[in-house]
Amino acid sequence: GISSASQWWGPGVENALLISNNAAGFPHLFVGTNSPVAIPGGELEGKLIGGVISPSLVSVGEETGLRSLSGLALTYRPDGADWLTLGAARVVYASIDRSAGMASHLADVLTRWSSGSDSTQASAGRDHEQILSVFARGVFPRSGAEVYSEWARVELPATFRDFLLVPNHTQGYTLGLGWARPLGSAVVRVGGEVTYLEESAAYSSRPGRSFYTSRVVPEGYTHLGRSVGAAIGPGGSSQSANIDVHFEGGSVGLFAGRIRWANDAYYRSGPGRTSYLAHDVLIFGGVRGGWNLGSYIVEPAVTYGMRYNFLFQNPQIGIEGEEAVDVANLTLQFSVSPTR
Repeated sequence: GISSASQWWGPGVENALLISNNAAGFPHLFVGTNSPVAIPGGELEGKLIGGVISPSLVSVGEETGLRSLSGLALTYRPDGADWLTLGAARVVYASIDRSAGMASHLADVLTRWSSGSDSTQASAGRDHEQILSVFARGVFPRSGAEVYSEWARVELPATFRDFLLVPNHTQGYTLGLGWARPLGSAVVRVGGEVTYLEESAAYSSRPGRSFYTSRVVPEGYTHLGRSVGAAIGPGGSSQSANIDVHFEGGSVGLFAGRIRWANDAYYRSGPGRTSYLAHDVLIFGGVRGGWNLGSYIVEPAVTYGMRYNFLFQNPQIGIEGEEAVDVANLTLQFSVSPTR
C-alpha cells in the first residue's frame, strides 16, 4: 500500500530508536505481512517501506533537504516460547534531488551496506547513512511482568574482530520494564524506561558522530525538523517512570522523568570551553488519565517541567536573568481519538 501514517518500530514505550511518532508521518510505500507467517521453528512478521522525508520549514541553504528512507523490520516468535519476541530493523537514508528520486532508493535497505572507522567525514563513494537495531520483548502473564530492550548502532563494524574490540562504538540503547497487579476490580501497572544516545567512551579513541546526524546527509535523520527516531534526539539520554491504575472505562496515573539534551554538543564545544557551559537537563512530572466514552477515548494530561541551563547557559559565569537560564513550563494536553 501507500500511506503517510505515523509508525512506531521496536518495543520502546517512551522512545523508539529507528521510527517513532515524534515526527509527523511521512509519505511511503510499504509491503508487509497481515498476520504472522509460519516458518520452521516459529512465526515471522515483517514490513518493508520506502519513503521521502522532508527538510525543516525553517532550513536554509542550496540543498533541497529531501531524503529517501528505506527501512525493513522483522520480528520472530519461537515455537514453544509465546512469551518471547525477537526482532531486527534497519533504515538507510540518503539525499535526493526530488521526490521522484525515491524510486531508485526503494531497496537501499537491502542493497546498500557500508562501514568505516571514522564516520565524521564523508567517505569516498558513500552517499548514504544507516541505523541498525536488534530488540527483544518478554511478557510473563503469570507474574504480570514484561521486559524489553533495543540496541542500535549507527556505524556497522568493519569486521567481526572490530565488533569484538569496540562493540559500543556509535551505539544507542533502550531498556524497559513493566509490572501489573490486580487491585480489587482495577489493575495497577508500574513501568520504567531508560534510553541512552550519548556518545560512548569509544569516541576518545575512535571518532564517531551523534545519533541521527551526518556529514554525508546534511539534514540528518529528521522529517520537518524533528527526529524520525527517539524524541530525545542526537546525543540525548532519558529516564522515566510511571504508575497507572486501570479500571473499567478508564485510567488515571502519575509519571516523572529526566532528559539530558544534546550532551554530545556539550562535550564537543572544544577544549576549555565546557567550563563556560552547563549541561542542559529537563526534569518533569505530571498526572494523566483516560476515559472511554463510547466511540471515543478522551485523554487529558498535565505536566510541569523545569529545564535547567537552557541551551547550555551557565548561571555561574554571571548571566543575568535567572529565569532565562532555568526555564519552567506547565503543559496541558488533551486528546480525543476514536476507539476504532
